[in-house]
Amino acid sequence: MDNLLLTPKPGISLAEATYIAKCCFPDFVHGCRRLSGERDANFRISNHEGRTLILKFINPAEDMATTEMQIALLEHLTASELKVGIAPRHQACHAPPRHADRLVAAALDDNGTCDWIDYWPESGQAPVRVRAYEFLEGCPDAKLASSQPAWMALGRQMADLDQNLSGFQHPAMYRRLLWDTTHAGYLYFLVEHVKNARLIEPILDFLTRFERQVAPTLARLPQQMIHNDLSPSNILVDQAGRAIIGILDFGDAVHAPRIAEIAVGASYQMNRYRDPCIALDSIVHGYESVQQLLPEERAHIHDLVLARLVQRIVITSWRADQFPENRNYIMRSAADAISLFSTLHETLYE
Repeated sequence: MDNLLLTPKPGISLAEATYIAKCCFPDFVHGCRRLSGERDANFRISNHEGRTLILKFINPAEDMATTEMQIALLEHLTASELKVGIAPRHQACHAPPRHADRLVAAALDDNGTCDWIDYWPESGQAPVRVRAYEFLEGCPDAKLASSQPAWMALGRQMADLDQNLSGFQHPAMYRRLLWDTTHAGYLYFLVEHVKNARLIEPILDFLTRFERQVAPTLARLPQQMIHNDLSPSNILVDQAGRAIIGILDFGDAVHAPRIAEIAVGASYQMNRYRDPCIALDSIVHGYESVQQLLPEERAHIHDLVLARLVQRIVITSWRADQFPENRNYIMRSAADAISLFSTLHETLYE
């Protein structure tokens, strides 16, 4: 469960990314630039018409089944009734030319293209899987208006996404993932990495309650594939900050309780208003305007919000210790998580 979070992202140079773009995406050779990424190495490449792709060099700890699942997921959403452009389209690769060094194509389809290629880096690292998907234009969710209408729009988009994901099936969707809120109990072994001593006792208190009172009931809730990471960096909004126009990064998608989609997404919005529950209630209201929740799902929303906040505190503290050179990026939302967790834990449990 931890290998993907313990393995450094591939060390790929800009020159290597440009070389692969020329070999396997020959229409997209008008510029290549590095993007941020926590587990994978990402680059942006464009064609002369301005269309843009994300070239993703996948973390070597990600197994092939997970890569296949993520590609199948994007193709499922492309074929679904989800609003066109709301999720990125998978982009097939051209087979590399015979003279290309260190590149091997996956199985080719009838069009002579493949879903990914294997690349042997110049540094001598193990081979890296490379795939691509379209780049979506829009403003990051940090510009989502802090208002009930905007949060209701977010809830509606969550419900629309979940409706379209509900029919998705793939063997790898049942993988164990440390970022799955239903597995919050595993964090017991990582709490020692939290530097703020005042947080240790309330975190352990919550994890104990969660394991004894919440975890045993979650399997009885409606389950399906969910995005599982609708954080500010994974949501694009329009210029007015009122509508969701893009959803990014399905790398943490997993089969889990449907209600976890709301809890995870809400955990990033609730600290943006003087009363955190206003944001949560607005998101739930928007969600239920599309599909109704069961009373037993509603009963566990706060538990799963707290579970995600504890994940954001504990997992990021642990990973920052593993990768100190990337600490600022890894810990970018930890302060907000700590503030909201402290408020909610005191309100709900003390």
